[in-house]
Amino acid sequence: MMAELAALAPFAGRELLAAALVFLRVAGAVSVFPAFGETAVPLRIRLAIAVALTMAVAPAVGGIADEAAATAGLAWQEAAPRPGQGIDAGPGTGGERPGGGGPAAALALVLTEVAIGLAFGLTLRLFVQALATAGAMIAQATGLSQLFGAGGNEPTAAVAQLLVLGGVTLALSAGLHVQAAAALIWTYAAFPPGRPPDPSLLADWHLETLAAGFVLAFRMAAPFLVAGLVWNLALGAVNRAMPQILATLAGAPATMAGALVLLLLLLPEGLRLWTDAFAAFLAAPAEIPP
Repeated sequence: MMAELAALAPFAGRELLAAALVFLRVAGAVSVFPAFGETAVPLRIRLAIAVALTMAVAPAVGGIADEAAATAGLAWQEAAPRPGQGIDAGPGTGGERPGGGGPAAALALVLTEVAIGLAFGLTLRLFVQALATAGAMIAQATGLSQLFGAGGNEPTAAVAQLLVLGGVTLALSAGLHVQAAAALIWTYAAFPPGRPPDPSLLADWHLETLAAGFVLAFRMAAPFLVAGLVWNLALGAVNRAMPQILATLAGAPATMAGALVLLLLLLPEGLRLWTDAFAAFLAAPAEIPP
């Protein structure tokens, strides 16, 4: 029994090292993921989510991570001992021998994996920022910027908080954990472990996603911007014709009531638009949604 366990030890060590490399990338992404990486989520929960996603991703990319670990000197390159030989049989007899990459290569591999995970997670975070941008535009156009005050450490409009909360909730209900695991597996084809990503390509990818996020935010806020412009022009005309009634002040309650009605009618469609764009990006991260 001990001989069989000793024979399995090198293979188990390689699998654990490959899983550890996968965990570095997954943990970097989860730390800034929408929903999973929010500051309101306890650290232990985020760690559990990272471990669960690692268990889902590692079987699909374990061979790639194992090769990168061996190259960096983090894995055992030799096979297990032959039957009848001990693990201390010495060089040339099938015993253990560390790979030859050196501590510098190992450190570079660890930092690269964490950086790739952070870059991918921050790219997804841009879609949440699109919701916040759309909420800020809606609040400014409809006069709801001061409604209910602001929460958190930053002066965020209540409409923006509502959009972010609604979008993240819809993403979770649509299977964000499954889509995130599939997208993380894609990163191993786009950014192989052991190879630093091309900064120019990574920057172009982020800029294209950022531009798509601004377009998405404007599409969500466009009906409110048009309605706010028309309403303000009408109030301006009334105020110009009869300045003594203070049309802007008198029309403030109607402005907020109309804005709330528009939110009730258009918010579901706007969130559906965002959810479709977010799901399309997770399904094909290399193709930026229009």
